[in-house]
Amino acid sequence: MENPLVTCTVEEFLDLAVEKFAQFVAAEDDRKPVKKNLVYGLAGLRDLLGCSLSTAARIKKSGVLNAAIHQTGKLIVVDADLALELMRLQNKRKGGRMLK
Repeated sequence: MENPLVTCTVEEFLDLAVEKFAQFVAAEDDRKPVKKNLVYGLAGLRDLLGCSLSTAARIKKSGVLNAAIHQTGKLIVVDADLALELMRLQNKRKGGRMLK
């Protein structure tokens, strides 16, 4: 609309509002929720990486997976996909064995 909002009639304003609301709702419907693969605790990290519990704790402590790990108190939540990608990048840099 090229006219200033102040000069619009009520009918023009309502038409504009309905049109914009319909565009907003359509944009919300287009977004698909992203399903994250999460594992919980050191045991979940151990199962994900296929290592021992002490090795999982050492990897967590090293800071390699800081971007994938969220910890609040004792609760540890790990984004599995991001953790595996970070481990792949770390292994490429150091020339280690490749993970699954």
